[in-house]
Amino acid sequence: MRKCSDWIDSYMLLTANTEPPDIFHRWCAVSCLAACLQRKCVLPWGNLLFYPNLYIILIAPPGRARKGTAMDPVMKFLEQPSLNIHLAAESVTREQLIRELLNSQEFTSSTDGKMIGHCSMTVLNSELTVFLGYNNPRLLDDLTDWYDCKRRWTYRTKHEGEFPISAVWVNLFGATTPELIRTSLPPTAIGGGLTSRMLFIYAAAKRRTIPNPSLDPILEEDLLYDLEQIVRLSGEFTTTEECARTRHDWYMYNDAHQPFQDAIFSAYCDRRIATVTKLSIIMCVARTDDKLIEARDFLRAVEFLENAEELMPMALTGAGQGKYADIISRLMADIAGSKECTLDTLMWRFRHDVTRWEMERLLASLEAMQFCVFITNTKKILYNNNFSQR
Repeated sequence: MRKCSDWIDSYMLLTANTEPPDIFHRWCAVSCLAACLQRKCVLPWGNLLFYPNLYIILIAPPGRARKGTAMDPVMKFLEQPSLNIHLAAESVTREQLIRELLNSQEFTSSTDGKMIGHCSMTVLNSELTVFLGYNNPRLLDDLTDWYDCKRRWTYRTKHEGEFPISAVWVNLFGATTPELIRTSLPPTAIGGGLTSRMLFIYAAAKRRTIPNPSLDPILEEDLLYDLEQIVRLSGEFTTTEECARTRHDWYMYNDAHQPFQDAIFSAYCDRRIATVTKLSIIMCVARTDDKLIEARDFLRAVEFLENAEELMPMALTGAGQGKYADIISRLMADIAGSKECTLDTLMWRFRHDVTRWEMERLLASLEAMQFCVFITNTKKILYNNNFSQR
């Protein structure tokens, strides 16, 4: 018997008196639940198998949105011995990480009596680039392979032979800045491969200023108690007929109405139905142990994803090859964070990067995107609160 009627809603109440934006807390809760489910939980769909692992990355300009603060409660939960979550080291070589994954193997008895063997590991790092390193393509390739939960993945060494790993499952939850994403990932990785499997959760600023943030210790205990029940779940999930119809209708709609026109997100859009299906498992677990996914769970998963997608492109705005790609990214973050500023203020902040002539043309480009309004007679720049980069 659980103590919270909905784990995600209760987690949002737990973090209500903290500064990070709601969207960060929401996806912290999702990642925490995913870490507890591991590969021992699965949703069969035709000839496909969906496992509840996700690669969630909180993105914000440095010091603006309290990324690390948002992750703290999740880290505290997942480090509890009672949950027995295998967490990767925060800074580790590729070889060590592979050994950690191999050593994470466990066997669990499902509710139908079957033994489930799996190697499940969660990467939890508030400074993601410390974990990824710089120009580390082999690790990026490994993470790409592991996302798809292969039945068997083999690591071959020159001197020590082969290390087969069965039933791979890796969940990734990290945080970084748009600038560090661009420097840690090679240009060829942006838009495909690993990044097409990542959910970039962007926020420009903290929710509000709270001098004395706090968490309710009683609610925190209740949430941990429920996680201890959730981590025991194993076996196959099923869906109601209504959920199956809802997924079918959304799949057909999504195929004809992609959320982004930018080519950099084309591979991400191809994986969107898989992402929503994974999320629906988590939404089900947030409210019940019965492993029956209802239409409301699927629709809630869609709502979560669509909400995140509204500002998702801002995480990669500087990843292009244009001369001003990086500057535009920083300029957008500055304007979105301040909501209102002046041309003089922006010129001072970007005095080492652009001339006044260049700044005015960059602002004209942002205005054409309906990102902001540049009032020429007063030199004011106003952020468009309804901006969406779809």
